[in-house]
Amino acid sequence: MKAADSDQTSLSTVKALLKGDGKVDTNFSIENDFLQYKNWWYSPKDEGLRRTIIEAEHDSKIAGHFGTYRTISRVRPNIYWLKMD
Repeated sequence: MKAADSDQTSLSTVKALLKGDGKVDTNFSIENDFLQYKNWWYSPKDEGLRRTIIEAEHDSKIAGHFGTYRTISRVRPNIYWLKMD
């Protein structure tokens, strides 16, 4: 099961966008079958997925281990989720 399939925000936003619902936040869009928010990939509410994303940026083989703020600053340019900070 994909993470987006169990996230009600993702499901309802994608459904509304596909229907052309004008009430959807205009910052949301769909690109290559992925939900985006202000041109960032939108991460569904799935703690395992988000942990994997954070660990990938935190455990950089080249730069070493980053702290909390630096890790989030490395994730933020590409991926978005509510209450990311």
